Amino acid sequence: MEWDENKQDLELFHFVQKLISLRQQSPAFSKGEFSFHAINESLVSYRKTLSDEELLIIINPTNRSLKVKFPTSFADSIDLWTNKHVSNDLMLNENEFVIMRKMK
Repeated sequence: MEWDENKQDLELFHFVQKLISLRQQSPAFSKGEFSFHAINESLVSYRKTLSDEELLIIINPTNRSLKVKFPTSFADSIDLWTNKHVSNDLMLNENEFVIMRKMK
C-alpha cells in the first residue's frame, strides 16, 4: 500500500469508489441473476436482473470506437455511470463502457 498521496493512483481510487457506490444503490449489481447478452462479437455485454430492476452492461475492450445498437427494451434508459439518458444507437469509444438501467 502506497501511503504517500502524491504517489497514489487517485483516478483508480475514485473509479473504484464510484463502482462501490453504484453497487450499494443497485441491488441487481450484487444479487442479480447474471446472463451474457450478445450484441456484437467485439463487445462484452451482460445483463444483471433482480425483481423489478435490470442492468445491461456493455464494454468496448477494443482500441477502436464501435457503434452499439442495444435492445429496444432499453430505449430511453439511464447510464448509471454518467446519469445520462442513452439513445438506442450509441457510439462507444475504445475501452469505454455503459451501465444501462431499466425498471420493469
